[in-house]
Amino acid sequence: MKNILFFCRQGLLGICLLATVTACGSPINQKNFVSIETGMAETEVVALLGEPTETTSIDLGIFAGTAATWRHNDTVIAIQFINGKVQSKQMYRSDQTASELR
Repeated sequence: MKNILFFCRQGLLGICLLATVTACGSPINQKNFVSIETGMAETEVVALLGEPTETTSIDLGIFAGTAATWRHNDTVIAIQFINGKVQSKQMYRSDQTASELR
């Protein structure tokens, strides 16, 4: 009986630990948003946030622009790139109005 209780307790502990790690694991968060700076390379942003959920691009020869959006639950990070560098950024949450949190 002691062995069964031990294994049940260990299993429950493992499930709780996994749930905690998974809940904290999204790169779409305030800390990462704040670390994104104007002029940062698009590749650096993708390394930080992962691949964007949506992108729209335009290329006019000497000028190229991309609008990229990352979504996770109620958080959205939108970044505009010009020639592969961050031009502007915004962070939205469903519980607040649009804001540019720097």
